[in-house]
Amino acid sequence: GWCTVPLVPLWHFCGANDTGFLFACLWWLNFPDSGPGGKCDKGFYSKWLPVRAKHVSFQLVLWSCVWLLGSVGLNRPLSEGWRFVLLVSFFCRCGFALAWMFIANLNHSHLWNEFLASDPERSWPMLHGCMAFCFGGRHRWNEML
Repeated sequence: GWCTVPLVPLWHFCGANDTGFLFACLWWLNFPDSGPGGKCDKGFYSKWLPVRAKHVSFQLVLWSCVWLLGSVGLNRPLSEGWRFVLLVSFFCRCGFALAWMFIANLNHSHLWNEFLASDPERSWPMLHGCMAFCFGGRHRWNEML
């Protein structure tokens, strides 16, 4: 089992988590479920396709803004905006990968469950207070606990 641990950062970097690119592609291809007899879902063209079109258009506008920031904003030709897009995409993926490795892999570990069994709010009041401050309140930290 431990021999695959070095692959965890790469796996999350590729977007194989709940908010990642690979998961989004899987969802895109499998949702909504087929209707009876393998037919297209009745609400697909009236509900889901317009929502998807709006979402993709919104993403296109955002990435176009990033492209323009990387070209016009840095006094470069318009054809060189892709460099900034790749840079932003890379660091976004790194950030999400780090966040998911901390949240998902730590929260689902045996070590974390053993820590919770020791009642950390009473045993570690400083840690509990600090993490509650970092996450924006005790209610958010308690969700992770």
